[in-house]
Amino acid sequence: MTARCVIRIDATESPAVRVGDSVRKGQNLCAGTKLGVSYVSPIDGVVQEVRFDPAQHEFVISVSPEKE
Repeated sequence: MTARCVIRIDATESPAVRVGDSVRKGQNLCAGTKLGVSYVSPIDGVVQEVRFDPAQHEFVISVSPEKE
């Protein structure tokens, strides 16, 4: 089983997912690409956490794998 994945997104971007959302591998996780960088889910799963990390000025998104 794949472990929970953590994706860090520069806070210049806005998350496009919320806790409880299902995501697919390769799905974009941010609402725009102001920086020209894509932030995609590395796995199929469910968003467990979306929080802001002020020290790093990033959004932190945790995705748990779908149960098989």
